[in-house]
Amino acid sequence: MYGANANEIVLSYNTSHGLQIVFNGINWNAGDRIVTTQMEHAAGIGPMAAVRDGYGVNLAIVDIPSHFDLSVNEFVDLFRMELAKPLPAGAKQYVLISEIPFKNGLRLPVKEIVAAAKAAGAWSIVDTAHGWGDAPHPLPRLRCGLHRRAGHKWLCGGPGTGILYIRNQGPNLPQFNYGQEGWGSLFVIPNPRQNNRAAWTPAAALQTTGEYNRPAVFAMADSARFFNSIGLQRIYDRGLSLASYLQSKVAGRWGSGVLSVSPSADPRFKTFLTAFNPFKAYNDPSQFSTMLTALNQARDALGAGSPKIYIRSITWRDKAKDPGTADNRAALRISTHALYNDPGEIDEMFRQVVKAIDATGSAPGMKGSRPR
Repeated sequence: MYGANANEIVLSYNTSHGLQIVFNGINWNAGDRIVTTQMEHAAGIGPMAAVRDGYGVNLAIVDIPSHFDLSVNEFVDLFRMELAKPLPAGAKQYVLISEIPFKNGLRLPVKEIVAAAKAAGAWSIVDTAHGWGDAPHPLPRLRCGLHRRAGHKWLCGGPGTGILYIRNQGPNLPQFNYGQEGWGSLFVIPNPRQNNRAAWTPAAALQTTGEYNRPAVFAMADSARFFNSIGLQRIYDRGLSLASYLQSKVAGRWGSGVLSVSPSADPRFKTFLTAFNPFKAYNDPSQFSTMLTALNQARDALGAGSPKIYIRSITWRDKAKDPGTADNRAALRISTHALYNDPGEIDEMFRQVVKAIDATGSAPGMKGSRPR
């Protein structure tokens, strides 16, 4: 489905589980560095914070603009600047990114970021929970060393399913070990298989670690076959067209500035997710709490309506160096599925969204019901 070899694919429980496997398999040392962003999921934040606090690993945070309108090269330059900073002697460097940050629906240019990491001698870890069923890219072409996907989101493969890709071909293979059953011996030191790719393959080594949920995995495989029979590129193209249709309605009602990803952004940044804050104060942190309350009110009203419409409210931190420790931006996030939604459903959903937002009333600088 994504061009990988069978011996590079491990079927796991979810993206979080895969990231935990990855972080447990890396020999972390003080002075190592991870370049990441301020919009990562807790599944990546937790392991990064753990190795920072437990091993002395340094974290360098690249800010993704809250209203994104950069070129691909401008954005990748932000990573190049961090990767170029000096490391202690012998220290390793990694990039950990979400291909599609769940907060704003942007698609990061993984191939270009991975290339920049490789040029700096770094390895790449990609969390793409939203990419399985929402991205047609062959995994080997991305040249990423460690890649995590979820089967239960856009692929609709059922809960408790995930895919871990560990590249096992070509140069610059990631440094990776995992202490699974049969890995080594209590009486042979050091472990004779450590960093010996000739002696093991990721799938064989990790798939046999304990037991996994076979019915869930078989169901995910059936869903993958169904998607593959339609064609990933066809699904991708239709999904983008539906998201673009919704975004045009949002921009027509409240202005394009309320969208987290500018409609004029490079197509490589686009996904099936739409994030927006319809209130005029969307970029004012002093109004954050008031806006979030209103957004949650609208979200809950939609979920309690008939028919029930489920969307999500999200929050994030605009810049890593902003004062305080809390998030200071908020938005609604809507998923439009290429296979299971159509323009008519989007029309009705958006009508209900406008109605729910209007019903929140107004707060200082927040008149979200009026076109801008």
